[in-house]
Amino acid sequence: MKFRFLVCLIVFISFFKSVYSQNTFTPEPEKFLKDVQTFLGTYDKSKAKKYVKSFEPLWLGEFFTPGNKAHVYATLNDMVSKGLRPYPDFFSFINAFLNRRIIIIDISRRIRM
Repeated sequence: MKFRFLVCLIVFISFFKSVYSQNTFTPEPEKFLKDVQTFLGTYDKSKAKKYVKSFEPLWLGEFFTPGNKAHVYATLNDMVSKGLRPYPDFFSFINAFLNRRIIIIDISRRIRM
C-alpha cells in the first residue's frame, strides 16, 4: 500500500513539474510574448490570450524602455526560479502594468481638459 502511494505521489509531482516547466523568458520582444502566453496558458488558455493581447501594445510600444524590459525579463525569470504560479502571481504582475497604463491615460486626459 505504501509503495502504491509513493508511486502515485511521484507520478503526480512529475506531472505538475512538467506542466510548470518554464525555465526562462526569452529577451526577444515577440518571443517573450509567446513565452508569457504559453506559461499563463498552463492556468487558463483563454485568459492568457486575453492578457497577452492587452499587454502586447504596451510591450511592443514605447511604454517600456529597454532598461525597463530588461528588468521585467529578470523579474519574471526570478519569479519562475522561485516557483511562483501563473495565477495569481504572474497575472498580478501583468495587471500592475495594465492598471498603471490606465491611470496614466486617465491623468493625461484630465490634464488636457
